[in-house]
Amino acid sequence: MTSANGGEAVRQLLADARQAQDLGDARAALDRYLEAMSMSERVEIAEQATRLAAQVGDWPAVDRAAERWLELAPDAAPPHHFMILGAFRQDDLDAAGQRL
Repeated sequence: MTSANGGEAVRQLLADARQAQDLGDARAALDRYLEAMSMSERVEIAEQATRLAAQVGDWPAVDRAAERWLELAPDAAPPHHFMILGAFRQDDLDAAGQRL
C-alpha cells in the first residue's frame, strides 16, 4: 500500500498523466503512469500503463507494466495478451510462444 504522502504523489502523477494525454503527449503520460504504477497497488494504474505503452509502441514498457498488472491481478488474462503482442512486435517468437 502507499503511504499518505505516497498516495498524494500517485494522485499528482495521475493528474499529470491525464493532463499530458489531454495535450496529446502520450509519451509523457506513459512516463507518469509507469512511475505511479511502481508506487501503487492499484491494478487500474498498471492496466492503463500497459494499454498506453502499447498505444505508444514502447514494447519494453508494455512488458514491465503487464508484469506489474499480473503481480496485482494474477488471474487476469489481458496482461498475457499484451505480453504476447509485445513479444511479436519485438520479433521474439520464442517469448511469444512461451506465453501462448
